[in-house]
Amino acid sequence: MIEMSRRKFVKLIATLGAASSLPGLLGRTLVLKGRQLTEVRQSRALMGTLVTVVAVDSDQEEAERGIARSFAEIERLIKIFSRHDRESSLGRLNRFGILENPPRELIEVLQYCTRVYNVSEGAFDPTVLPLVEAYEKGMGDVKKILPSVGWDRVIIKRDRIALKDGTRITLDGIAKGYIAHRAAEVLSLYVEEGAVNAGGDISTFGKKWVVGIEHPEGGLLSRVKVDGGVATSGSYRIYYSTDGKLYHIFLPSTGSSPQWYTSVSVIVKNAMKADAIATAAFALPPAKALAVAALEKAEILLMQRDGVLYHSRGWKEFAELY
Repeated sequence: MIEMSRRKFVKLIATLGAASSLPGLLGRTLVLKGRQLTEVRQSRALMGTLVTVVAVDSDQEEAERGIARSFAEIERLIKIFSRHDRESSLGRLNRFGILENPPRELIEVLQYCTRVYNVSEGAFDPTVLPLVEAYEKGMGDVKKILPSVGWDRVIIKRDRIALKDGTRITLDGIAKGYIAHRAAEVLSLYVEEGAVNAGGDISTFGKKWVVGIEHPEGGLLSRVKVDGGVATSGSYRIYYSTDGKLYHIFLPSTGSSPQWYTSVSVIVKNAMKADAIATAAFALPPAKALAVAALEKAEILLMQRDGVLYHSRGWKEFAELY
């Protein structure tokens, strides 16, 4: 595997100041419309990326408390969704092929996976984990793996999740968005305004935050104002071939990577949905990608490999294109 950086990179730029990656708590006082507010942020290395939580409130102690609770929620959810942890809920499901009395959070995410799988006509399929692992190990022939790929091989019930023989799941295309959304919900119990940036899956509340979307060749592709979720998927961050044509997103039917885009960004109220829709859209031609976004009431920006841009009708209400 050739790894340039993490799969997703969206730079969070708050209207109260550009987000930093400095560790620890940083407090600063701002006066907005006659009100004195304190911005507090903290960054930690989690989920193989940098997670930043920003809180804005008139009470600095409450902001610090909210950030601590937000990170506690992130760490709790990692124990459910991490595919790298054999003892996480997902890890045990993949090991044994069955999980009794699964956490409600896992059920919630898998149910939305089913939704996106259906509306994308199978383009979004978390059962591609065997393909991911094969390419990580440098295996070129994956034909024997394809029969174990397919969302119809996953049985989801409230008290039981089961996988058919050989089938295993990765939630890399949805879990960070879900975790960012849940962490922001916790933060909102303590402060007026806030944002959680989980390696490019971003959830904001309280006002419109300005988020810069990275251009694949450097600089910014677009700047968007978000009160909710935003996520970007790119083919230029993690890839498995020297020509960059085989990367972390796969077509479940062939095991190859789609070649339409270098970048797909999605804005929608829930960061979990933004994450999943961006991943699904990558495996769809422009017309179908735009249709999926419309079904999910999301706005989308698609950058083709030749540099041509497509966007949904409402994208310009949130964004300035470069």
